Amino acid sequence: MRRRPPSPRALTRSLPWYALAALITVTLYWNFDAHVEAHGEPGVDLMARQEIARITERVRMLEDLGVSGLRSLRTKTERDPEKEQASRGDLLPESATAPVGGGAAGGGGGKSAPSWTWPGARPSESVTIPPLGNERSVFFTEQTQKNLATLPEWYRNCVHKKATQLQGSPGRFRDEQIYHILCLLEDKLSRKDLSPLVVVQVGSNDGNDAVREALIYARRHYSSIPIKVVLVEPTQRNFDRLKKVYSSTQAFQGSGFEAEFVHGAVCDDCCVNGKVKIYHPRWSLIEEMYRNAVKFPEKFPKAFDTPDGSWRFSWLYELNSLDPENLKQNFRNSEDIVYDEIACFKAASLLDAFTGGTADYVMVDVEGFDDTVVYSLDLGSHRPKLIAFESKILQGKRPEALYDVVEFCAQRGYKPVGPVMANHVCVRGD
Repeated sequence: MRRRPPSPRALTRSLPWYALAALITVTLYWNFDAHVEAHGEPGVDLMARQEIARITERVRMLEDLGVSGLRSLRTKTERDPEKEQASRGDLLPESATAPVGGGAAGGGGGKSAPSWTWPGARPSESVTIPPLGNERSVFFTEQTQKNLATLPEWYRNCVHKKATQLQGSPGRFRDEQIYHILCLLEDKLSRKDLSPLVVVQVGSNDGNDAVREALIYARRHYSSIPIKVVLVEPTQRNFDRLKKVYSSTQAFQGSGFEAEFVHGAVCDDCCVNGKVKIYHPRWSLIEEMYRNAVKFPEKFPKAFDTPDGSWRFSWLYELNSLDPENLKQNFRNSEDIVYDEIACFKAASLLDAFTGGTADYVMVDVEGFDDTVVYSLDLGSHRPKLIAFESKILQGKRPEALYDVVEFCAQRGYKPVGPVMANHVCVRGD
């Protein structure tokens, strides 16, 4: 009787400790396509060894980013309803966070150098940006208005004019996410390109968002094209829930869909010795607010008065930022704002490590520091077909930074468009 070859899981147990260190800074998640654990058929041994070699190479690349440990490969886990706690997810113990005012992240020195510095005056220095209000919105619309006539045909017809009709029940499509992914897939089909669609989302929150809805739509209506998605989230609470949400989404089961999850922050020059502070509300405070809304409905009669019956203030779990000032309009008591110190790296390094340096779509939502992620993409060597970044906070609080990053994309062969809902979009010009 022929002996069954060992599974990759068994093989990974023999890896050095540094390759299997548990969830230190970066978490990888290999989703649903575990062909190397196929049922003992010939060739599995070789395939497993190839997979181990791939893990070892990934360890090397991540160590180049300053990451000190990489945990083992994981496959889909079963959903645990008791731990999901409705829509709130699992909370971190208070001891896992630190109050505002602690020491510098990673100690002194070792700050990452900016990927891009303007050789002369910044573009925003040559314009006068109107005060906050309708005039400023018009100003930024006019900045990109000229690009509408020269957009690539695939984007102009499919996204801008919406010539392709959505099928069935597409779910939510705020911020044009469904059309972005739908039209990228339509473009691939028109070119008979059946290679995987690669999507990178920086700032994935808990996964219950329009990007996930768009990926569900893609799996239902474009199953002939595989999808690889890389999801980056800095806060541990939202990161844990992000994995649960994706692993329990029926449309993502089976072959043709691969998801990798990265726990860390992406920025340009904010990393100090490979670390950065990410600020967020004290989770126990929000938990207490939720419990009070449930326990005392007479005091909070509109707490669940939403279209889907969810808690009205669940968006508080989404708040996190590199700057604690961005949270102070909602939390005036400094003790209610805490931080985690996490791994930090540039977007270009992220793409090199997880996508081989290529991506079709990069979506950025990092609460007012979106321009730093775009700069760190290194658009001279990394050329995503489509980049979308949240611009609403930039327009309100850092308008000069928004103007500059739009000009930066234009100078690198992209056609910026915006604002589109809460985002700006940069479409590769070819």
